[in-house]
Amino acid sequence: MNNGYFGFCGTPTRANSQNLAEKLSCLHLDAFARKRAEKFGLDIVTTSWEDNARSKNSCWGPCITDMSLGVKEDKPHPRDFLMSMIRKPNYRDETCDTPIEKFCVTVGNEKKNSSLKRITLKEFLQDIALYTDNNVKPMWRDRDSQIVTSVQA
Repeated sequence: MNNGYFGFCGTPTRANSQNLAEKLSCLHLDAFARKRAEKFGLDIVTTSWEDNARSKNSCWGPCITDMSLGVKEDKPHPRDFLMSMIRKPNYRDETCDTPIEKFCVTVGNEKKNSSLKRITLKEFLQDIALYTDNNVKPMWRDRDSQIVTSVQA
């Protein structure tokens, strides 16, 4: 059944009830999903990249960042999935410069039985060792007053 939505709508059957991570990792290969995304000016990719100083329609720039999302599954057997992302096409990505104090992250899930709370990205980077398993120095620099953000799903 296709009701015009992205994703996996319809009546679940044994044949189509495979692992959700596995399904999402293959979404970029789904012709219907790709056509549907195109209608909204979107693309489905497994690697997205960002460079606020890149020339138009170029993949080269002084501060390019590649991003992929992965899911590690332990049960029923260990395997990794490279996730599909729905976003503007890599050459037409839209970005927004945001003051770092206005961008929040959720912390608390790094420790068992901890309460979740929101802090600014600046606070996170100033005390990153509190929120990770890594014993690292603070990653905040005064020059990092603005961050480049973009929408990805």
